[in-house]
Amino acid sequence: MFYQYRVYLYLESLYLAKMKHVKISVADTLISSFLFIFVVSFPFQYFANHLPNYVITILELCLRMFLTGYYLRLIFKYNIPLGKINFKNLLFFIPFLLATFTNLLAFPFADEVATLSFNWVMILDILIIVFTAFNEEILFRLFIYNSLRIENRLLKILAGAGIFGAFHLLNLITPSFLAVYQSVLIQSIYTFALGLILCFMYEFVASIIPCIVFHFIFNFFNQFLVTAMFYPIYSNYFPLYAALTIGCALTIYGILLYIFRFKKDPNSLSYNQYFD
Repeated sequence: MFYQYRVYLYLESLYLAKMKHVKISVADTLISSFLFIFVVSFPFQYFANHLPNYVITILELCLRMFLTGYYLRLIFKYNIPLGKINFKNLLFFIPFLLATFTNLLAFPFADEVATLSFNWVMILDILIIVFTAFNEEILFRLFIYNSLRIENRLLKILAGAGIFGAFHLLNLITPSFLAVYQSVLIQSIYTFALGLILCFMYEFVASIIPCIVFHFIFNFFNQFLVTAMFYPIYSNYFPLYAALTIGCALTIYGILLYIFRFKKDPNSLSYNQYFD
């Protein structure tokens, strides 16, 4: 039994080493980033402003599907593993998952709640959310995060989250800059926080799959569902003190989780290569 356990640990170390030493060429990294920028910001968004909403939805879905195909091509080209889920560590991220549903607490405070009627455009919107979660996790976690050569794991997580939040500032590249800059800055702040959770999860769960699922759930409940049901501006219905309380509680939980559980975890992606 002990011998089998040692063999398992050896195979696990080989697997993690393979995850750590994935290196995508500079050209492929730049092309991947450029395609992502084209889809999520200027010039596509500028071009899309002159089209009917249903045409925009169809075009965006097609572009997201193309981007997914390109990223899958890179995954097969470089033989990048999606990861073997560490379910033991995954359980510690349940509080973060539950927090994605907190916007639903705004229902009692809403003066008006829309009735959802599913149609083909809404189905396309949901598909866009699926492809968005996949595209962003593949680019920012599987490609960019894995390429960071930072010895301290905590700094690596912060850097990965910072890059994720900074990319969302590209939404400022729009003719209506003055009308959107405040909302874009707020978006960059909360995407930085989301990036912290996702980098944290990817580092210690050692698989991109839970990150994709978490990202989809977050976008579905916090952008699609709540926005569609609350009229006119759903964020006005959720008490600020409640949001701050939840945010502070998750921050404290994340810090304690890192210090007492994950700081010296030998099963993380970076532990065997670097030490804090």
